[in-house]
Amino acid sequence: MQTIFEPFFLPLELRTLFMALRLRAGGEEGSVLAGVLRFSLLNGPVKRLLREGAGLPAILAGVGENADFWPGAGHALPEILQRHGLPECEERLVDACLGHGARRRLHPDMAWFVTRLIDMANSVALTKQLRWRMAQHSFIEGGSIPVALLREAARDAEGGAARRIIGRIAGVEADPALSGLVPLLAARLGRSLRRRGREPGGVGMILDYLWRRLAETRNLSLLLHGADLDREALEREMVL
Repeated sequence: MQTIFEPFFLPLELRTLFMALRLRAGGEEGSVLAGVLRFSLLNGPVKRLLREGAGLPAILAGVGENADFWPGAGHALPEILQRHGLPECEERLVDACLGHGARRRLHPDMAWFVTRLIDMANSVALTKQLRWRMAQHSFIEGGSIPVALLREAARDAEGGAARRIIGRIAGVEADPALSGLVPLLAARLGRSLRRRGREPGGVGMILDYLWRRLAETRNLSLLLHGADLDREALEREMVL
């Protein structure tokens, strides 16, 4: 079961890892950092690096050495940190994790799930390029939309191709604007998981349960930290 569900938990734990790195970058090394790592599934060596590593470049080099899904990450991550900063390191590491998952031989339900996660990540990358005219992002191979079509849509300044692609992934007509896109895609994935959770075998049912708990946690976090947002802004961000 640990092997089957690793592709679900690993991207989440990478988010935990970078939360800890941001705390270290801010000079936090005490109880707050310990609290973030308390229930983490990261392995012992990585947790020690996050607690005791001497500076972000050295910590990222050590993290990269433990990232068997990205050969060479131990050299690449400190360079990315120096050139582009910590957010780019996080994005590249999560992308590499999802791409590796798509290339593995997974349980059918988990393979389907990883494909949908890649679709979500590629949709967000596409909207960023269109909205902010960012340099072309390296889309992740392994989603239901071929990378060649995503690149072509990114070059369409009118956004028509992007709307068709995002509409196909979201299941409804959607404007390629970043605001509200992630909750929309997450809700579509949740509905699909509920249907798959009714099938015999157990893995789909567990995935459905885990995703519902993840959505619940995200919504509670929004209510806790978004108390100053207006009602409409909160509703756009909630996963329903």
